[in-house]
Amino acid sequence: MVTQTILSGAFMSPAYDIAWSVVFVLGPLLLVLGGTFALALALATRATRRRAAAAGSRLAAATILAAARATTAHVVAWLVALLTTVTFLTVGGIALGPLVMPRFADYAPDADYWTTGWNPVPLALAPAGIAFAYLAVLLVGEATWPSSDGTVRRAGLAARTTGSIAPAALRTATWAWSALLVAASLTGGLTATRPGTLQRSVAAPRPGRENLVELVTATPYPSWQAAVPLAAGALVLVLAVEIVLRRVTNRPAVEGVDATWDLALRRLTARRVLRLPQLVAGLALCLVLLWLGGSFVTVEEPVTGWSLVVLGSTAGVVALALAVVPGRPLPRVAPDALPVPRPARAPQGA
Repeated sequence: MVTQTILSGAFMSPAYDIAWSVVFVLGPLLLVLGGTFALALALATRATRRRAAAAGSRLAAATILAAARATTAHVVAWLVALLTTVTFLTVGGIALGPLVMPRFADYAPDADYWTTGWNPVPLALAPAGIAFAYLAVLLVGEATWPSSDGTVRRAGLAARTTGSIAPAALRTATWAWSALLVAASLTGGLTATRPGTLQRSVAAPRPGRENLVELVTATPYPSWQAAVPLAAGALVLVLAVEIVLRRVTNRPAVEGVDATWDLALRRLTARRVLRLPQLVAGLALCLVLLWLGGSFVTVEEPVTGWSLVVLGSTAGVVALALAVVPGRPLPRVAPDALPVPRPARAPQGA
């Protein structure tokens, strides 16, 4: 008892642990990654400007600069998403407490822990939080495209819509994963016996006790504590994706390029917008279905359990496959297209 008290007192409150992790773990990581990225970005920007200056036409130079700008926003978005992932995993691990570091009394969390002490909210919010951080960077990048400087502005005769620039497969998958994630979360909340627990009565006949019934318990379980933030995050994720896609559709045309190249850039950007949210939603659905399936197998409902495991595994594989499909590259612009006019020289001997 004395040993347990001393060891338990060695750990401060979760708030202290989270603050310590942010300051001493995430802080240095952010500085290292941020510094490395800033140096790489400076070098890449310098190289891009040299390529644009060496281009044989204004059109080629404009496409080089626009493509580099869009790529930079994409890379920054992935970096922010990576740092956000580390943050949520760190905070979520601390919030789960004894799941990561078992109690010293019995070296494993007991069933009562999942009804009173666990906090799955940080990890349940992680999919939406990661996607939001990624989309926020892309939204800022799209909102800061410069408008046309001239008094005459070009506009295409054909009206653009989100459906005309967004990849149908990725957009449909994002909606489907989010809807299924809401359904899976509600299933967990409705079937939970009590917070964090799934229990079923199972017949266990023994010699002389044919009517014996045992209570089988599966913990942890995605009850309402995890279901509500998961479902809410999935709904808001879809809304955020549509907002960014609408911005990509309606942003000003890139100055100095033709309409075909500008449309190709919008379509590539829309694919980039959808790539990570689709992946995050699909993997979150995969993990929740595996969580549900494993719990049902534990309480001796194998048909339901293994069906959910198969569905979850399929969703994860499809989401990964869609995420790695490359987009159509931007059209190449010939260096001699629309050559830059040079000052006329006086004829020799004049």
